[in-house]
Parts: sequence; C-alpha cells; structure tokens
Amino acid sequence: MSQPPDLPLPEEPAELRASTRALVEQDPAKGSALLDAGWWIAGPLWEQWGPALERAGLDRERFLGIVAGHRRELWLWVMGERTWAQTAVPLAGRVRRRLAGPGPVPPALAERNGSFWYAGGMDATTAPPLSGRRAQAARNDQLILDAARAVFTADPGAPIATVAQQAGVGISALYRRYRSKEELLQRLATEALRRYLDEAEAAIAAGGDPWAAFTTFMRRCLDAGAGSLTLRLAGSFTPTEELRQLGRAAHHATQRLLDRSKTAGALRGDVEVGDIALLFEQLQAVQVHDQRRTAELRHRYLGLVLDGLHQRSAAPLPGPAPVWEELTRRYER
Repeated sequence: MSQPPDLPLPEEPAELRASTRALVEQDPAKGSALLDAGWWIAGPLWEQWGPALERAGLDRERFLGIVAGHRRELWLWVMGERTWAQTAVPLAGRVRRRLAGPGPVPPALAERNGSFWYAGGMDATTAPPLSGRRAQAARNDQLILDAARAVFTADPGAPIATVAQQAGVGISALYRRYRSKEELLQRLATEALRRYLDEAEAAIAAGGDPWAAFTTFMRRCLDAGAGSLTLRLAGSFTPTEELRQLGRAAHHATQRLLDRSKTAGALRGDVEVGDIALLFEQLQAVQVHDQRRTAELRHRYLGLVLDGLHQRSAAPLPGPAPVWEELTRRYER
C-alpha cells in the first residue's frame, strides 16, 4: 500500500471562521446544522488538499464524510477555543489514516445527492441548508451514538432496543444504521478512538508550554470519556481492523506527547503510554449518583494524578509499565 500523501497546514480561513461564528451566534440552530454538515470547510480544504487526495484514491464525497466527523473540533476552532493548527493538523491525520484503510461514510452523508461545493469568497450565511431529511438523519445518528454510550457504559449487557428507546428513535431507524449490537459497539469504539487521537494530535500541534499542552490533553480526554468504553466493554465485541489501526496510531501519538513533555523536564521519566491508558480507566471508574458531582470528582483526582506525573524527582515506580500486548489482550473474546 502506498504511503498516504503529506497534507501541509493550509492558511487559516479567517473570514470563513468569522462568518460561521456570526451565524452560530445569530441563529444557533442554523449554525449547528452548518457545522454538522461539514461542507462549508470541506470546500476550501479540498481546493488545497484535493489533487493529492484524488491521486491517492480519496474522492470528495468520502472526504466530506471525514470532515463532518471532525465537527466537534471545528466547533472549538470557530468559537475561539482552539487554534487553526490544533484543528487542521488532527484533521489531516484523520484523513491520512482513512486513506490507509477504508471506512464507511456516515449515514447522513450517504444519502447526499451530488458533490459538495464551495464558491470562493462565499460566507456561511449564504449556504444552502441541509434538507430536512438529511438534517434529521444526522440528528438521529448522533442521538443513537450518545444513547448507546450512556446505555452500554451503564449496563454492557443491555439490549439494543434500550438504545433506541433512550434515543427516542424507532428500532427500524437504528437497524438501518447498525445491523447488530456488535456493529454499534464497534462504531462507538471507533469514534472514541478518533476523538482521543484528535486530542493527542491537537496537543502535539499546540505551541508554548509542553506541560500546559499535556494537562489540557488529559482534561479534554477525561471529559470526552477516554477509558470509559474499555473499562466497561473490552472483550464484549470483536475489534475491526480500523480499530486496531486507530489504536496503534493513538499509542504512537501519545508516545510523542509524553516524549515532548519529558524532554522539557515536565514529566517524570518512568511514565509510559500504558500508564496513561490505565489512569484514564481508573478516573472513569469514579462514579456517584449525580453526573455533575461525578465530573467534579474525576477532575479532583485528575489533579492529584497530574501532580504525581509532574514530580521529576520522585522515587522510581515499582514494576514495569503495562505494554501494548497486555492492554490489547483484553479485547480478545
């Protein structure tokens, strides 16, 4: 298989960001629908990356699906909570990984007729809205995924009908997207790994203090639920090849982040990637009856963990860190 092409950091589309943010603030519903659609930013990115991606075998429709899956990070950029580099570099990594192994286009985009388009100089307020059918499909898919995460982390043995009930969709709507509970669990794990990898790559791309980038990464990943699916669902479904590739990519990205913090003298030298993975699982195990209080306690204990990780002069840790094989063996059925 040929090496995926390099995708250089494009110039920040500042005017497009400003017009999109204005739309979000003036009409949150339309702004949210636009961000979910993805085409508003896929167009200018395709102008710069498209020729190389087409030569590598990636068409515009599949590219749009990948960009739409990056909507959370794009939202943070639009609202000024993340830099362009912290947004575009992880997206480029996501595109290159999908070139290495095919993945499905999200259901809401598979129904789309024709290709996305972009007119130079067009602002977000002139965009054609998603059709009612596509917008509803996108909302339903997100409702199903959110409900599945809540249901299966609370009760891994719950039937798939419980997910449909909590999402407020018919069971037929769920089965049109996911043919089985196994397939739904695989999608949940894939999305969780992609989000973790996006956070790792954003931290690597961040300038400034390496320790600040690392602690931001840890807090964002904790809020995103890093470790929660492994804690509850490891061994209950068969990992796909895409999941294995994402897992290796996440491992390597975390290693790069740790190496940078160690080089800066900000992180104790005996901490390894496997330690971080299991620390997230321990933090996700903290649970009380109230969701807000649970989040508060998890961040309390993350503060303690970060203080320990920051102690360069501490005594050596007992025993070796967990290795890749130990962590992945838990997914064997």
